[in-house]
Amino acid sequence: MFSILRWLAVGLLYAAVVSVAQAQPSLLAHPIRSINPADTSFADLEFLVREIGPAQVVMLGEPTHGEGNVTEAKIRLIRFLQQRLGFTTVAFESGFYELDMAQRQITGGAAVREAIESSVFGVWTGTQEFQAVLPLLGKGRLRVAGFDYQLSGAYQESQIEELEALLKPEKGGNELAYDYLEECLSTMGENFLFPPSHQILIFDLQVSKARKLLEKVAAGPNASRRERATFWLQNLRSLQALAHDYATNDSGVRDSTEWTATTSNPRDAQMADNLLWYLRQHPREKVICWGALGHLANKVQVLGPEVKGFRSMGQAVKAKLGPEAVYVLGTLAGGGSHGFGSWGKPVAVPLRPLVRWKLSSWQKATSTALSA
Repeated sequence: MFSILRWLAVGLLYAAVVSVAQAQPSLLAHPIRSINPADTSFADLEFLVREIGPAQVVMLGEPTHGEGNVTEAKIRLIRFLQQRLGFTTVAFESGFYELDMAQRQITGGAAVREAIESSVFGVWTGTQEFQAVLPLLGKGRLRVAGFDYQLSGAYQESQIEELEALLKPEKGGNELAYDYLEECLSTMGENFLFPPSHQILIFDLQVSKARKLLEKVAAGPNASRRERATFWLQNLRSLQALAHDYATNDSGVRDSTEWTATTSNPRDAQMADNLLWYLRQHPREKVICWGALGHLANKVQVLGPEVKGFRSMGQAVKAKLGPEAVYVLGTLAGGGSHGFGSWGKPVAVPLRPLVRWKLSSWQKATSTALSA
């Protein structure tokens, strides 16, 4: 889940804000009184009502996955978006299947904490700050969804078992190589690569067989089976995109110098496709997206030549839904440190004095640079 952060985290975000600040030295500032997730006095956030307008999707980005205060600020924004603007779903940069299962489990009475820990990447669920979002989720609160094709959490282990149960009643359902598919998904989930011992052509053949059966179920008389088949058709598209990306971009073969921002294009394209599918299935939902700012950003061209050719999820979603339907909000830091567990180290990231005086509004600068 971290490849895009190699290119689109602190350094490039810093460059983007510098360019915007130099071009627009008198940006409008909106002081924020608090980032405390429990603070429900939203007078300081009222300016966002006009900023966001009629948008159906609000994307809340983070420059890396290692800033606790950014997590806190995002949770307060989620509470504001739910209570003030009527947003109904939080979609995480985590597994498409896993969070669909999490929502179904929560609907069935499962504990929110257990469902989220089994579906959302541990880079968030393993932090103290993230826990404040859990009371906002569940029955009568916010729904959850996932848009990533990467596999996350324990629920990934149920995929092939569910697919087999769905297809075996169909003629030809016993002919699929479920064990082969299970082996592929297990390796992709554990090691972020397509198993070298397996062939992508055989994987594609099995997926094609499953797709034909699912299309029959999706056109059949049973409403609940139709619904699951419709979901699984999209899930197969997502899994197939993942398999081809891992087979092409093997992290065990490529060294770090060969990874560029464009390496993330297949992932961003499928994340956009997954989110757009969710919106088609739930047209009345208003969705808050939680993920890396590099994926959610719109005008990534301001980040410089290093990302020429990169096509972000945010760009694709905004191009499809229209400029008024999507609002991207990112965060910046003026100092301190960031890091998460064994991933990276806490590193001070001060802004140069030459730049600091120009950043009259981190919110507006980010909105202008990356989402306008």
